[in-house]
Amino acid sequence: MQSTESFPLFPNLPTELRDKIWLHTIDLRSHVLPRPPITELAVCHEARNVLLKVYRPCFRPVPQYREDDTGFGVMSKPGERWLEIQGMGKRSPRSPYANYETDVLYLAWAILYPIHQEEASLQKYFFQEAIDHVQHVFIRLNAWTPRGPRRRMVGPPVTKPDPRQPLLSFGSLKTLSLAEEPKLRVSIPPLNDDQLQKQRESRFHRMPDDEVLEREKLVLRARFAEGKILTPILDPTSFTNPYLKFDQARQWINRKAEELPNWNAPEVQYATIIADPEG
Repeated sequence: MQSTESFPLFPNLPTELRDKIWLHTIDLRSHVLPRPPITELAVCHEARNVLLKVYRPCFRPVPQYREDDTGFGVMSKPGERWLEIQGMGKRSPRSPYANYETDVLYLAWAILYPIHQEEASLQKYFFQEAIDHVQHVFIRLNAWTPRGPRRRMVGPPVTKPDPRQPLLSFGSLKTLSLAEEPKLRVSIPPLNDDQLQKQRESRFHRMPDDEVLEREKLVLRARFAEGKILTPILDPTSFTNPYLKFDQARQWINRKAEELPNWNAPEVQYATIIADPEG
């Protein structure tokens, strides 16, 4: 009996049929960009040529772009201690390609801030083709409403960037999602009495990273999947003060649609981001 894991007659099929088979490998879920490497593009030249009709250039190489977009938080109290990882995952290696119709572009602080400071433009980070054809954008919920200048210990106050203005450059935008970055929290062995006392005596009430914490960080990092999927939610009551910011987003979108009749105003929705269950 012939194994079903291989199909040696595939090269003998008509080109049109082979192309359709390659197109069936496309993942149509709402991946949050940038994606991990798209392995199907590396199968062979034929597959790559067909799939690049759907997976199109999105991200330009940016010098000094952070390789990791995650952060850790730890909390200790008598008899209890937990560790949390938050963020979108490693930035390198990441795929420079996107499916404009299904993938969701994450407008992160690292992109918004230089644009707000007029130190860069969207074209520094994205190909014009992507700006013209990306249909879905995600912005963190707490970044929607601009705030006043933020004071620093040294130097002038820093103004929080207005994430709304770059949206006007996306010519095919269909949905704007307001969401929070994914988190993963685990319980870890609590500190002993001596360690708790040292923590109380420290300036910021934090313990230096000990061996247990460093080990648990590595374990948690390994569990934190790089691939992320965005899913709309119908009940946003789990967010903090959600309706205020949601209404502000709708009002701003409606106002801009009146001011710019040629702009394709998107639908505003709440969403949640989860790890890709398929890896």
